[in-house]
Amino acid sequence: MAAISSISTVVRIAPLLALVYSLEEHICRGKPGPEQRRHRKLHPKCDPKRLLDPQTIPKYISELHIPPVIHDDNDANSHVEISLRQIEQQVLPPGFPKTKQWAYGLPHDKDSYMNPSGTIEATRNRTTKITWINELVKDPDACRCDPLNKVACEYLPHVIQDACGTPLIDQTLHWANPPMTCADGMRKSDCRGNTAEPYFGPVPIVVHVHGK
Repeated sequence: MAAISSISTVVRIAPLLALVYSLEEHICRGKPGPEQRRHRKLHPKCDPKRLLDPQTIPKYISELHIPPVIHDDNDANSHVEISLRQIEQQVLPPGFPKTKQWAYGLPHDKDSYMNPSGTIEATRNRTTKITWINELVKDPDACRCDPLNKVACEYLPHVIQDACGTPLIDQTLHWANPPMTCADGMRKSDCRGNTAEPYFGPVPIVVHVHGK
């Protein structure tokens, strides 16, 4: 495989990723705002999550995951769609619960989603165009078939949450700000937000690749 010559990308839905986290006590124990009250009404139980004792997790048990090839240009100009989805993957040794995380893969192949994700093989003097798709929704497959399906296309919250299940994203800091509610009164993204309410989506993403 020769060095990567040219990779162009197209990102759908969100152009920028800025994830900033608040302290759990501030969100979970502080005075709840309307968004948080709505969330707690849907999830009435606010019990502390059971933490795993690190002393009970055996080390060096699972084999190191080697990312497979997710796209090979076969020495020709090519185009591929790669999307980001939420999955549950066995990160800890067998017998421990799976870990909820985000992974890139091919929309037509559910088994291709894993973390770390697959590699892209591109040839010198060949162009590989990649369309990156944000599919952090409840049912990506149904949403692709029917983008107007509100249930399937409902945005997922961030995976980093407090004991109440509230996403830990501080909108008062400078971030991608998809709602475009800026502290300076302007309506734009990429700014400091004007609310300390928890953010429930959509989660903005940005993609970067490593090559050799």
